[in-house]
Amino acid sequence: MHIQHNGSVPIFGDRKTGAGSFLRGIGVPHDIRTGLSAPVKQGLTARPAGPPSLRVAGGVPCPCNGQLALSKLPTTTLALSAELSGRGQIKGYAMTDFHLSRRGLMLGAAGGAALAVAGKAHLVRADTHAAPAFLPTFYDRKVGNVLLTSLLDGYFNLGQELVTGLDPAQISASLGSACLDTAGPIPLAISAHVIRSADQTTLIDSGAGAAFGPTAGRLGNSLAALGIAPADVNRIVLTHMHPDHIGGLVGEAGAVFPNATLHVSETDHAFWTDESIASGAQESAQAFFALARGVSAAYGDRVMRFTGDVDLGGGLTAFAMPGHTPGHTGFRLADGADQLFIWGDSTGVAALQFSHPDSGLAFDVDGALAAATRRRLLNMVAADNLAVAGTHLPFPGIGHVEAKDSAYAWVPEEWRFL
Repeated sequence: MHIQHNGSVPIFGDRKTGAGSFLRGIGVPHDIRTGLSAPVKQGLTARPAGPPSLRVAGGVPCPCNGQLALSKLPTTTLALSAELSGRGQIKGYAMTDFHLSRRGLMLGAAGGAALAVAGKAHLVRADTHAAPAFLPTFYDRKVGNVLLTSLLDGYFNLGQELVTGLDPAQISASLGSACLDTAGPIPLAISAHVIRSADQTTLIDSGAGAAFGPTAGRLGNSLAALGIAPADVNRIVLTHMHPDHIGGLVGEAGAVFPNATLHVSETDHAFWTDESIASGAQESAQAFFALARGVSAAYGDRVMRFTGDVDLGGGLTAFAMPGHTPGHTGFRLADGADQLFIWGDSTGVAALQFSHPDSGLAFDVDGALAAATRRRLLNMVAADNLAVAGTHLPFPGIGHVEAKDSAYAWVPEEWRFL
């Protein structure tokens, strides 16, 4: 997590440890003018900058031998800058988790529909909300001379009943091994990525926008913290057209990014904008199709479709990964000998799908193909020791894959200091 403000770089992560208690990991910003670190919270003593330290208020119930790693901090409170005051209350406003379940597989925290009207995607739902204030959350990582930044758009809670290919006992055992709640929903981050080179700013996916309720849609604030205005983005490249990847592309005024071309797989675009396919889909999926049509209409002739594995320029090469959606696509970013693979949702639930790569999700369009694609990709990145970045992996979602028995293990990358 990299939170930039007024030239300093405060780094912290909040984690609930019980009712009214929280744990915070803090890296105190170093003032280069004085050689001292400024206190970032009342009661902290100025000290030289160093690795993040932990301050605990209350007990820390964790089943993992009493250890709690910063990499394990859940995204539910990662970007929050205030102490929690009661359950779900932050500085006076209520934070309602977005829970994606089989019963409510649709857009909006309480359900809703995205309507394509006059080239705009409008979200209609019962609980309209204003995005709460928050500190932008991002992480910088070099690939050769190219700067890749992971941005946390927010999170959602995935209902366990949406997991396919595993029985409840297997799900519970895997969640327990990852020190997650074995009975509740699975918290998943929503990340997007910015690639900056000397002459181009590329956005990989756009987050959920208003589609996933008040716990997501924070991309614009993070871009602003990086000094990137919507008009500065030259190119947007999509892994696929699910709402949590395209929702941030449109707003009340239409297209959010006025100067960007929008690059998407021809196969995925054709599927999600086909009204005849949409008419045969279940009612809860109608909003997915409507939002995709609205995005396509908003960007009009700036939509650029590609087919299969193709060089998109700027060190970015598309890699077809069908199954999750028909045109689901990954991207290999290369500069010189350095490479990183951005795989979208190919492996999205880290606690389950590395150890059980044949497991899937209810919204995989073709579950069997998605599982075959996942195994092919996991074999490739493990054999090549290729760094990967994923949309729903624990933020910042960058690491490596290790072959383990007949399955795999996720190895989060050590923090890289730029």
